[in-house]
Amino acid sequence: MLAARFQPYLFAGLALAILAGFVAYDLRREHQRSIAEARSTTANVARLLDQQTAQLLGRVDAVLSDFESRLASAGTPVGGIVITPQEAGAAVPPLWPGDGLIRALYVLDSEGRPLQSVAGSGAAPVLDAAFLADWRDRAPSASASRLTIGKPWAESTGQWVFPVSRWKLDGGTPAGRHHLVALVGVAAVQPLLDSVDTGRNGFVTLFLRDGWMLATSPRNDALLGRSWAQTPMFQEHLASAPAGTVRQVVVRDRTERIYSYRETAQGALVVSTGISMTDALADWRARIVVDVSILSIVAAAGLWGATQLSRNYARRESAERAADQAARRIEQSERFVREVTDNVPMSIAYLDRELRYRFANQAQCEPFDRPRDDVLGRTREELTGEPLPAELQQRVNAALQGATQHFEFEELRDGTPHVIEAHFVPAKGPGGQVQGLYTASTDVTERHRQQRRIEQALAERETLLREVYHRVKNNLQVVQSLLNLQRRSLPEGPALAALDDSVKRVHAMALVHEKLYQTGHLDAVSLPDYLAELLRYLADMGDAARRGIVLQPGIDPVKASLEVSVPLGLLITELVGNSLKHGFPDGRMGTIQVRLSRHGETTTLEVEDDGVGLPPGFDLARATSMGLQLAGSLAGQLGGQLCATSANGAKFTAQFTRLL
Repeated sequence: MLAARFQPYLFAGLALAILAGFVAYDLRREHQRSIAEARSTTANVARLLDQQTAQLLGRVDAVLSDFESRLASAGTPVGGIVITPQEAGAAVPPLWPGDGLIRALYVLDSEGRPLQSVAGSGAAPVLDAAFLADWRDRAPSASASRLTIGKPWAESTGQWVFPVSRWKLDGGTPAGRHHLVALVGVAAVQPLLDSVDTGRNGFVTLFLRDGWMLATSPRNDALLGRSWAQTPMFQEHLASAPAGTVRQVVVRDRTERIYSYRETAQGALVVSTGISMTDALADWRARIVVDVSILSIVAAAGLWGATQLSRNYARRESAERAADQAARRIEQSERFVREVTDNVPMSIAYLDRELRYRFANQAQCEPFDRPRDDVLGRTREELTGEPLPAELQQRVNAALQGATQHFEFEELRDGTPHVIEAHFVPAKGPGGQVQGLYTASTDVTERHRQQRRIEQALAERETLLREVYHRVKNNLQVVQSLLNLQRRSLPEGPALAALDDSVKRVHAMALVHEKLYQTGHLDAVSLPDYLAELLRYLADMGDAARRGIVLQPGIDPVKASLEVSVPLGLLITELVGNSLKHGFPDGRMGTIQVRLSRHGETTTLEVEDDGVGLPPGFDLARATSMGLQLAGSLAGQLGGQLCATSANGAKFTAQFTRLL
């Protein structure tokens, strides 16, 4: 089937073909009408010329009759009378009209010799010898009663004339029969032919029956006095019919014409008139130009209209294809969404503002025990026969107002309570108005059960850990008490100092477990609380208040796990104990600053005092003190490196990455 966008061109082509057919038919009819009109015109003109030629010859005949009457009434033998065209006396009528039709009158004997002549003005033209010979050949017989017309010739003055003879004289003359001849001027006949309008290339011609041309219009003296007896008009047409109309190329100038010929009533002359095909078909050619122009305009308009329609059809086809593709994509998307949502372990739906289901996955349809097609287009109340619970109704109203809802609720399914986690998301249109809502819900009953079991297990674990921390703390305190009992029995010296250090270390570890036991979170210790209490214990153990030594903590509010808190507390215990033991000899007072700061992923520990400072040439890597060696080991355990500097006291610094 032809595509719709090509159909306008087909219809336009058919319409133009039909219109072109009508135009061609009309032009063909117009062509035939033009030719028929030309044939009719030439035939009518030939008929009219026949009538006018007959009238002209009648006038000549009348003059000849009058001339004969005058000769007879004169009683004078022929050759002896002289009659002028305008005889004296008003009572005597003129011999012939003075319009130049007749140049002269002659009386000829039976041998054709001029006996007498009457001129219009001046001397009568001398009869040409060729004329006399031709006249003798065609002289009328004694029984002839019609006019006889001779071939034309040019006078000495250059004017063309032709003779007309009709009458005879028999009366008692010595010479016998005589003939009267009128010499007719072609110039007087020319207006008759010129009065006929045959167009630019037409013609009107007067011939003798034997083919001699007497006159033609437009006037062309070169054609006069010639015999055209061998032309088709004389050889074919006149031979078959005395009058007719034909179309052919005219011999005189090789121009195609439609012309009519007609033999006059007297049979002596032939008139012909022709119209060239160019003139005959001028209106037809003009009609062609008009029709072709109109057809071109109509064709252009039709082509433009077909193009516009084709473009509209193409746009419509493109839109339809796009719509089909969009529909297929939507269908594929919907099928994909259905397949995905049907395989998701949760209920998913879309409801309009009337709370009718417009989309529902398989899980959403299962509680209703209905197929999807029965669920779509209905409300929950219509499906269950029960109104929406008040809590759900409030959540729905809030979602339709534009607020997203996330909540849990309980409902009975098969007589068993189930906990449902639900999400209501408003569906907003282009103008921001809520057109419906999306719902997604999951049965979290089992999750709640597992969560309760986990919470119960966590509570039991936390109780157990608290008990563990409590017992570890108690055990460390027992160890600390045993060490304190031991140190009381020792005199001042290295052994007592070693026991003091051990007591401090045990207390630092016990303090961590005590803080873990006391805190609500068993996985982390608040370092500001822990280190503040640790520094107070170290100050008491080092008798700092009595010695005038102040410990200033600067701890950022961070928390640390057990794995970090214990070595960090031991590290600070060693560094602060070192400052209390060696930084302030001989009753020197001062300050010990402990700073723990965090910047991004880097934690910095600084223990600085304003005591006597480190001994000259001190090298931490070569330190022989067990406490400093332990401090370096603890810093490495925490992922850092301990550095020592001495300027207005001693300063120990360690940096740890991703420690807290």
